[in-house]
Amino acid sequence: MRTTDSNHSRPVASNVLDRRFEVTEPNTVWWRISRTSPPGGVAVLGAVEDLFSRRVVGWSSSEAMTSRLVVDAVAMALGRRRPGAESLAHSDRGKPVRE
Repeated sequence: MRTTDSNHSRPVASNVLDRRFEVTEPNTVWWRISRTSPPGGVAVLGAVEDLFSRRVVGWSSSEAMTSRLVVDAVAMALGRRRPGAESLAHSDRGKPVRE
């Protein structure tokens, strides 16, 4: 299953993380993970993982992959943790989600 589509003309952010997955402090690097349920399923999960602890710090579920799913997962993570101004939130360069 293909999850990333960077073949478009919209701006693409730089890959600041650049596969540097070793993190020395909590709440310095978060990344977004999106998974769908098994084939034929209707649930979509959006999750934010802290790369230091490798724990999910925010999540949201929906029947469709929408931008609200991602915003809600990040909002939960922000409410539960307090990242500093220099923290990095990394996301795939995936295909756009529905509004």
